[in-house]
Amino acid sequence: MSRIWESNTDRQIEESNEKRFREKVDREKQDVETQRTRAFATVMSEKGRREMAEHAARSQEPQHARASKNDASTLQRILERSPKEGAEFARRAALARASNLSLDRTRKKDAEAAQASTLDRAEAVEQDRERQVGIVEDDVRERDEGDVLKSEDRTEEKQTELRNDRVDADGSGQNQRRHGRQDQSSDDGRRSAPETQGVGSVRGPRKGAAPAAIPRAVLDALVKQISEAVTPDGRSSLKLELKGSGLDGVTLTIAAHDGRIQCQFEGCNDRTRKILEQGRARLAQGLAHRGLKLERLTTTG
Repeated sequence: MSRIWESNTDRQIEESNEKRFREKVDREKQDVETQRTRAFATVMSEKGRREMAEHAARSQEPQHARASKNDASTLQRILERSPKEGAEFARRAALARASNLSLDRTRKKDAEAAQASTLDRAEAVEQDRERQVGIVEDDVRERDEGDVLKSEDRTEEKQTELRNDRVDADGSGQNQRRHGRQDQSSDDGRRSAPETQGVGSVRGPRKGAAPAAIPRAVLDALVKQISEAVTPDGRSSLKLELKGSGLDGVTLTIAAHDGRIQCQFEGCNDRTRKILEQGRARLAQGLAHRGLKLERLTTTG
């Protein structure tokens, strides 16, 4: 089921990416065509205005020459009649030029602000798209990792059951052979009695030597606490009080440097130490999925 779901999810992601790419290409083509049309219309309108201006200038050149002469003579008479009026005209002309210059600067600033706003909106849309894609990819990756770890847990449980069954089978075979020797001779039976007790003492530790491993939920919570505590602010060391599933009373001291993690578990008994040693590989794997490396794991009483 996980493979079918993974293939469907990958297909949906690919189709979504292809759809976005096609839409982007269509928008770019449409923008290019729009810009080309506007540029052509602008060029043609400028050409038409220029031709009309040249035609009007050629047709009205004599009248313009006479008007300019009349204006020049009128201005000369005004200046001769009142110098103050000439100064006022010059002042007004200077004000008009300054006002036009200010308007040009304002228009330029407005155009630059509009262009910057357009670029910001496009960048925000692109960042939002990348964030959404990242969320989907993280979700898919976490589910894949969960499936892999679950399969590993099932494999470990099966291997533990096989080891326990093998130990039980070996012990029963030894007992049968020893009972056979007891039937042959009472002396041999007396000598074999201590041996049977010795085997029983060996079987006892073998069955108890496989303590319960760290539960999946506790291991995930431990990996999450380590990654959240180390990666955001770059702290080099911290302490955590562990609780749950046989880890009560254990203090975890973490030292981190450049993504390399050193874990020291304090307050461990023999059972807790064995549990942590068995969970070393899974803890290292969980940290590796979050970009961290378990460099050393030590336990103290």
